[in-house]
Amino acid sequence: MSLYTDAKKKLLAGKPKDNYLVVTFGYYINLVLPYSDGLNLLAALASAEKYTNEYQKQERILSFERQSVTFAVMPAVEYQRIKIANLLNLTTKEVEEMETAELTPA
Repeated sequence: MSLYTDAKKKLLAGKPKDNYLVVTFGYYINLVLPYSDGLNLLAALASAEKYTNEYQKQERILSFERQSVTFAVMPAVEYQRIKIANLLNLTTKEVEEMETAELTPA
């Protein structure tokens, strides 16, 4: 059995093959959530406000700029490919090549 096959079995053990939602806050925070959880987060943000507590400044509660949050669907296949690449310390391109080789008849 190949390293790829072992990693894929480990990753898929007990996990559904649903899509994911990538929720981006600002420039640097990207959260990956199961799709339904991501939708719940987005629904919760509808009533969110921004709390600021800067050094030597008055604490404030301001309106939350919803345009600072973006979201995109991540297919389950892409999620799995990235996780397998992390497990095997490979690039996603290398994992994609392993997938292709595994699907190609010998």
